[in-house]
This record gives sequence, structure tokens and C-alpha cells, in this order.
Amino acid sequence: MKAFAITNQGIESIAASEIKELVTATNIDDSNHVITFDVKDFKDLCTLTYSSQSISRVCYLICEFDVAKSLAATTKTLQQKIKSFKITDWTEKDFVVECQRLGTHDFNSGDFSDAANNLISEEKINFKSPNLRLFCYIKDNKGYFGVDIAGFDLSKREYRIFGHASDLKAPVAYALVRLTDYKQNTSLLDPFSRSGAIAIEAALFSASFPVNYYRKDNFAFLSLKPFSKIDFDNFFELIDKKIKTKKLKIYNCSSSIGHVRSSEKNAKVAGVNKLINFARVDAEWLELKFAKIDAIVSYPPLLSKNSNVANIKKLYSEFFYQANLILSKKGKIVLAAKDANALKNAAAKHNFKLSETIQFKMGEEERVALVFTK
Repeated sequence: MKAFAITNQGIESIAASEIKELVTATNIDDSNHVITFDVKDFKDLCTLTYSSQSISRVCYLICEFDVAKSLAATTKTLQQKIKSFKITDWTEKDFVVECQRLGTHDFNSGDFSDAANNLISEEKINFKSPNLRLFCYIKDNKGYFGVDIAGFDLSKREYRIFGHASDLKAPVAYALVRLTDYKQNTSLLDPFSRSGAIAIEAALFSASFPVNYYRKDNFAFLSLKPFSKIDFDNFFELIDKKIKTKKLKIYNCSSSIGHVRSSEKNAKVAGVNKLINFARVDAEWLELKFAKIDAIVSYPPLLSKNSNVANIKKLYSEFFYQANLILSKKGKIVLAAKDANALKNAAAKHNFKLSETIQFKMGEEERVALVFTK
């Protein structure tokens, strides 16, 4: 059974690794900003939608198709590919086709969605609350068409209620945590927390707490025909049994008490507040709070036209000085940044080595993840 998944550009390899951890997937390919793979059955797709932290869409793959510059030529190609596809194999109710498009074309995502909707059926289209969501991902000259198993954007978290609008997107926060090789018995620190995304995603992963635990009733697959024989009470129960409740060595810190409180409130909504340690700590006092930390993951204050450049550069330098004192010998620091040069210079000043650089996107915003070691 063929499937595909969508994630933020730049973290495809991490999403591919997570897929392999959660289900028995084969023939994984993440080379075109989309992850294609094979699974043994529909239950595997349900598992991914319930538990994956790095993915925004999981789709049963109906077909791949070539994409031309024009809408007419692309629509004609898709029409040939989906001749054997029947809505009634999935639902007797309504549907909609949604599209995400990247690249240079003479049409936009909305244009293609409209054309694809009309190809399938002009009568059963429901834009607001369809029973079946079909999803098309277009990247340059390649397209992927499939059934959206969840029926909603998996990258959006219900816990994102309080705090900082410019915090990392949840899948990116999860990816940064995984870049440190973080495990349940190791310690992790976010010293510049905004609204708690890094600590929360680390806790969800470490505790085997399904990220969509509180959205069980929202999944599209619950009412789709191919899934009708699955005992979903038993399905969810088997996964939920693996949840761990032991306090973790995850530390969510900030110099702003407001950010700390927002993080704690968001963690409570996510169901992991009792697993995380919250504290107001200034970056220059980290050595007094922590003896040894195995991983530091954070999104430090950004340099911008409106920021005090001198103060932020001083903060970077003080952070790496403190990190040199508390980071374990084999520990890693992973930082997200817009302008990497100031962080690189501060790290080098305190004898840290830049071991990896990863470009990624959050929507249209470009960022970089920097991995430092001693």
C-alpha cells in the first residue's frame, strides 16, 4: 500500500526516520520535499496520523502525475491517472480536493483545487466540512494525489493557545529535539523558551504521548469505508497504554516570567505539564541552576532592525560561556536562527564546533538549524 506524507521543507529526513519508528514502512523516499513510502495496511496510516509529530499530512497515494506549466495540461494528465478512482469506494457522502503547490506555474493552488474537484464530481463538493478530503501536493513538475487520512492539518497543535506568536512551529521544534539524539533518560534544556514548543514536543516524544490524544474523534478515517473493519477503541487503547508518566529531565526556562507561565499553560493543554520542569532563569545564571545537561535546544532572540544588536550579541556570548560549563562532554546544542553568523561567532569564541547546518522553512519564512558540539 503506497502513501505519502508532507512536512516542513528541510526536515524531510527527520520525518522519514519518524515514520520508520512508528510503523513498518518500506521504500521510503524523501528526495522531492515529500516523503513517499509503502505500509502494510490502513491501520499503519492511522498510527501515523495519531502519533506523528513531524508530519502535516498523511495520505493514501492514489497516483503520482507529471505537472506542466499550464493548468489545462496538468488537469488533463491527472484526469488520465484517476480514471479508475471512485469516490464511492471511500464514502457515500461529500468530498473536497485541496491542493498545496510549490514552484513556478501558470496556476495557483486554488485554481488546481477547483479543476480537480470538477474532474471528480460537481455535485458532491463540500468546501466547509466534507466527509472525504482528497489532497494534492505539487512540487515543480511532480504531483501527488491521495486521500487525506486525518482530514485536517496535523502540524497544528491545540496547545498553542498562550504566548509567543513567533515561536517555532511544532514539527520544527520536534525536529530540532531529534537532532540532539535526545532519549528519555537524558536531560534537555530550552533556555530561551517562548511558548514552550520545544519542551512540549520533547515531552510528547519521550513519554510516547500521542500528539493527537485529545483529537481522537476528529479523524476522517473513522467514517471512511476502507477503515470500517478496524476496532478503533482497541486501536487507540493499545497505543495509549505505552504512555509514560514519570517526570522527565526536560527544563523549560526563560528570563521572562510571562514566557514561562505561557509555556506551562500550553503544556497543561497538551497533557504533559507534570512531566516538564519550568523556571525563570537568566542565561547568565545557567551554571547555578544546572550541573550537567545532555542537550540544549532553543530559538534564541533574533537579530533584527528593531533589536539592540549589541545586547543580543552579548547574550549569545554569555549563553555559550554558560553552555560550556553545563553541557556534557558528548552533548549537543541545536539552535534555530534567521541570521546564523552572530551565533557561529559566539560559539567559536567559546570553543564550540559547528557540526551540522540545516536549512528549513516555516511557511514562507526561511530559518537555519545550527548543531554545535564541544
